[in-house]
Amino acid sequence: MKKNKIFFKENGYLIVKNIVNIKLVEEVYKSIYSQFKNYYQPSKNLENENKPWNTKKFDLEIIKFRKKSPKTFTLFYDSLQNLTSLNILVSSPKLMKMAAELLNIKTHNLTSLGQQIRVDVPKDKKNMLNWHQDWSYFPTCVVALTIWFPIVPMTEKVGYLDILKKSHLEGNNNSKQSKQINNKKKYDITGQMKINSSIEKQYKSSKVRITKGDAVFFDTCLFHRSGNNISDQIRFSCQHRLQSSVDRSFAPFRNDAIVNPFLKTLS
Repeated sequence: MKKNKIFFKENGYLIVKNIVNIKLVEEVYKSIYSQFKNYYQPSKNLENENKPWNTKKFDLEIIKFRKKSPKTFTLFYDSLQNLTSLNILVSSPKLMKMAAELLNIKTHNLTSLGQQIRVDVPKDKKNMLNWHQDWSYFPTCVVALTIWFPIVPMTEKVGYLDILKKSHLEGNNNSKQSKQINNKKKYDITGQMKINSSIEKQYKSSKVRITKGDAVFFDTCLFHRSGNNISDQIRFSCQHRLQSSVDRSFAPFRNDAIVNPFLKTLS
């Protein structure tokens, strides 16, 4: 474990193989499919499958759903973010133990900043993020990390996560909240401060070549970006952001529920 901590501290990330509980992944898939049916009527061909969520047909149905009813699709997407099955998966014992050890704290001193499921459809450039730091979205503690892992088999075409090795040594590039008081031209459409070209040139870009069952742990100041999905399948991935609740920089906070604005529009 000492080698892992040294590597993480020096490089800003650590890849761990076979750490994600596949049985819990299956439960998340079941939840995704249930929510999908709640907002969209799939074809009978999909309904006749024993495990429809594990078929190529499911990917095709989601792609059609997003194209046909984009506003309703956002309701489906938002409904996934606080699933109990997702919470159980991203907070499973092996993941929490590794996260705590990398942050040099006990597991009971971990605080969750938020969990997420991403549903990245093929050839979608609208929701792809450029180089950014997770710290910008969750600036409540400097001792923090993100766990990222795919819940589908990964390939080059599906799109691996990109990272800039050791770029966490730059520290925080910006706080999203500062957007209101700075020159808006400095920010991209995601609300992130545009990365200085010198930073991208200074650090080596690397693809996180992991697949279903694996995970990468990275410092919230590490620059990273979404992979380009040029396949014909959905890239489902999960993230969990964690921090130390006992570090002096920790700022207590509450997670406030924000209702999807399209809910009233569609009711």
